Amino acid sequence: FTMGAFVTLSVIHLRRIKFGGELGGPLDAKAYSSALLVLLWLTYIGLSTWKFQNPHAGLDEEITMLGLAAPGVAVMIMSFAAIRFGLSVSKKYIGEGGFWGIFVALSIVVLRVVVLMLFQLE
Repeated sequence: FTMGAFVTLSVIHLRRIKFGGELGGPLDAKAYSSALLVLLWLTYIGLSTWKFQNPHAGLDEEITMLGLAAPGVAVMIMSFAAIRFGLSVSKKYIGEGGFWGIFVALSIVVLRVVVLMLFQLE
């Protein structure tokens, strides 16, 4: 919790310095800030659930889970940036209609991969 709170407060502080407030600023900055904060929230929920299911986990296991979660958030942010970049390029070169077509197709593919992975885990 403390690490997530520190990152969140750092993002808020940096936005206040750079843009004069927590809200507003360029569209890219808003998108990346909100994506990071949502990922931190989901990570906190996931780690809290893990801790609830493993109440007797030792400090070494907790450190291992944090060590796995931090790069996971970084990879998800980089994936978000890549998808956002790809969509902005497609919107620029193929127009608004083509952009939404690619967005919907990409969303369906991602949803199908998630469903496939959920069935694989069972």
